Amino acid sequence: MNNRLSKLLYRSYGIIRGEPVLRCLKELERTQWLSRGELEELQWERLKAVLEHAHQHVPFYRRRFEEAGLSPQDVNEPSDLAGVPPLTRDDINIHFGELSASTSTGRFEKATTSGSTGDPRTVLRGRLSTAYNRAALYRGHRWFGVDVGEREARIWGVPLSAMGRYREALKDFLMNRRRLSAYSLSEEAMQGFLSRIRRFAPTHLYGYPTGLHEFARFLLDRRIEGAALGLKMVKITSETVYAHHRETIHSAFGCPVINEYGCAETGIMGFQCPHGNLHVPVECVFVEIEPLAEAVGLDGGGRVLVTDLHNYVMPIIRYDLGDVASWGGEACECGRSLPILGSVHGRSCDFIETPDGTKVHTVMLGYTFTGLRAKGCEVKCFQAVLNAERDIIIRVVKGRHFDQREFLKALEQLRSILGPDFSIRHEYVNDIKRSSSGKFQYFIAEWQPRP
Repeated sequence: MNNRLSKLLYRSYGIIRGEPVLRCLKELERTQWLSRGELEELQWERLKAVLEHAHQHVPFYRRRFEEAGLSPQDVNEPSDLAGVPPLTRDDINIHFGELSASTSTGRFEKATTSGSTGDPRTVLRGRLSTAYNRAALYRGHRWFGVDVGEREARIWGVPLSAMGRYREALKDFLMNRRRLSAYSLSEEAMQGFLSRIRRFAPTHLYGYPTGLHEFARFLLDRRIEGAALGLKMVKITSETVYAHHRETIHSAFGCPVINEYGCAETGIMGFQCPHGNLHVPVECVFVEIEPLAEAVGLDGGGRVLVTDLHNYVMPIIRYDLGDVASWGGEACECGRSLPILGSVHGRSCDFIETPDGTKVHTVMLGYTFTGLRAKGCEVKCFQAVLNAERDIIIRVVKGRHFDQREFLKALEQLRSILGPDFSIRHEYVNDIKRSSSGKFQYFIAEWQPRP
């Protein structure tokens, strides 16, 4: 369908759902130009309102505040929030019923995580929460000239059940998009996807960085001119992003490759602007970065805690989603005062702990393979598995210009970092399976140190 009809259909769909996306988008288009102080004041007012609502109407938080010896009136600045224990995945799973507000708070939807870590979660999100999330998404799109309702192509997961596939197909139609399943990126499937999007003429491409990287390689290897698709942007999300992903995708499509950071539980937490900075939509979420104990490979990063400023159905306050990130600079050339995330390293639980207590974050594996590519040793894909015997097995799919000598030297560097108590082995494989969600897992821990 054409973009104008799609936007009209989307507006009607939002009215039926009771989701004021376009009204919220109009607000966010204005607030992005407020000063830092004005944004902080707006964010703090919304945070206080959520805290007070949760204390009054949510049994779980009322008990949590009482146990901490706090009330919302005691929280007068960000440092005061430290007295409120973070919300964990186990809290959501165990206390699901107690996390819902006792008052009638209108319509809502169930948001379920992908379960790529083996621990899927479901939360309830009110329509105001989902509206602000979608508005933050569309505001970011407009930074690159992509408006609501414009055609999107995506490389994404596909539900396994017939009913799930039907629902996603309907959503794809209503949202004016076409999809390639991230589960099976065969040459035949990618050729078919290319033919479909040539006819469909999308304005942007969206998906997991590993899936988009594979599609980009497919085009480059066959000398197919991806720039001829005329994309305004390629948006990557949901997996750790490495430099080689961006480089390959940009080479294939010749357009900006931008990052979106978020989670199903609270929505968008960062969107990259044309100047390359990942801005936090402070009108929608309150993000904290809590320092971690010193660990190799993090460069000062901490665990991410996020509060949804608009979910009054099931308040999500100081949620520890399991990621590690760091803050960026104070100002951006784009002129927006929205805070900047410097980097998102991946999951806070992705550590390899040595017997002497040293914690090495698995982001080091990514840096290692990025370094290999810089030396001309092409690795198409890798995955590290820490098994019960404390063996680290690195599975590698060789690229066309694979240099075994450089690869073995890189393994020796890893051994020097981890020490003699870990055995590092490697396996050359033709393919590495994705998780049930379609995401790619670079690191799988089958063994954890005893607490």
